[in-house]
Amino acid sequence: MGSRGITVLGVVAMITATTAVTACQGVAAGEPVATPQVPQIRLVTNVLPTTPAQCGSGIPAAEEPARMCNTAGDLLYEVDRSVTHSPVKRASAGVPQNQTQWVVTFDLTDADADAFAELTARNVGKQIAIAVGGRVITAPSVNGPISAGMVQVTGGFDEKSAKDLAHRLQPS
Repeated sequence: MGSRGITVLGVVAMITATTAVTACQGVAAGEPVATPQVPQIRLVTNVLPTTPAQCGSGIPAAEEPARMCNTAGDLLYEVDRSVTHSPVKRASAGVPQNQTQWVVTFDLTDADADAFAELTARNVGKQIAIAVGGRVITAPSVNGPISAGMVQVTGGFDEKSAKDLAHRLQPS
């Protein structure tokens, strides 16, 4: 894995990814998703090693703390309630002009953007989980407050991993 930077309104805050983005819940990258995915962004309170057999299925209620496995099924995340409750407005992957690295950009709804800004401001240095379909697809560490609804995640992506993450976050 590598460092990820989030650029929000021209300000870059670094986060460090700790898990790979892979297919989850039987939906392969690039395949259409039947209903809009609602990513749950949650503060991580603990991470434990586990096995796929010990991972539950289903999507936990956003309003409650939960235990969620990563897509590989080898890590169990204990997480607080989700600060997001709506599908993202849009998500995309690409290489910005005058840059050479792939990035993933996603826009949160106004209500989710405010809650995300509060979460990152209070939890610098802590890990957050981004989960879709009941599985954690990435779990970066917050290196600075992120205070707007447009999030750009950079660093360590190749074309496939950037497109996979954007696909997972993209509304139908």
